[in-house]
Amino acid sequence: MPMLFNCPLSVSKAVRIIEQFDLKPHSQVLDAGCGDGEFLTRVAERYQINGFGFDLNQSLIEKAHAKANSRVKSGKVVFKAQAAADFSAQTGFYDLIICIGSEFIFGGYEGALKTLKPYLSKNGLLLIGTIFWKKEPLEEYLQLMDGENPYFDHAATVDKAVQNGFIPLYVCRSNADEWDDFESSVSRRKYLEILDQPANAETTEKIEKIRMWQSGYIRWGIDTMGFGFYLLRKA
Repeated sequence: MPMLFNCPLSVSKAVRIIEQFDLKPHSQVLDAGCGDGEFLTRVAERYQINGFGFDLNQSLIEKAHAKANSRVKSGKVVFKAQAAADFSAQTGFYDLIICIGSEFIFGGYEGALKTLKPYLSKNGLLLIGTIFWKKEPLEEYLQLMDGENPYFDHAATVDKAVQNGFIPLYVCRSNADEWDDFESSVSRRKYLEILDQPANAETTEKIEKIRMWQSGYIRWGIDTMGFGFYLLRKA
């Protein structure tokens, strides 16, 4: 079965999170960095909302259109290929904003909180899915991420939301099975794409990069990196 979400999230947990929204029909929902639109489409199926999702990847947006066209009423959910810098909306317009694994397009977690908050309606909801540290990452592990460290621990991630004027209504984390399934699914897809190509120095290098990331997850990531889903209400 293909991976449904580009993050460590199972279908059962996605259903549980979506149930927390308690949206009304025709609520306005934004998915910033929507990928192939699976999560927003599921929200539309559950609540009959009006949805808009954007992502820079044109191929993923085409897949999102196909999903929405086959599963929700025509025109209820719209997707567009565009950069975050090109997004604009009326302040106070959205009842729910979703940003799962895409906070980097706003300069990081705190940047996403600050950028998206004005677009929320009174008591509007923001769902952010982001990495957090279970413990301080080793330098060797950070090197796999180009030496960048834009994340916080779980408690600090919640605290940052409170400091930026949000109430943390519902907080949950990915479990070990979800992480293993996500990482293995990504590695498997990448390996198979390369192994179907003629063997040469370039493909050997690509396989080694995949193997390095896979090894880093097994050696360090399992005990170091978590993923949280933070449902925040605009205070």
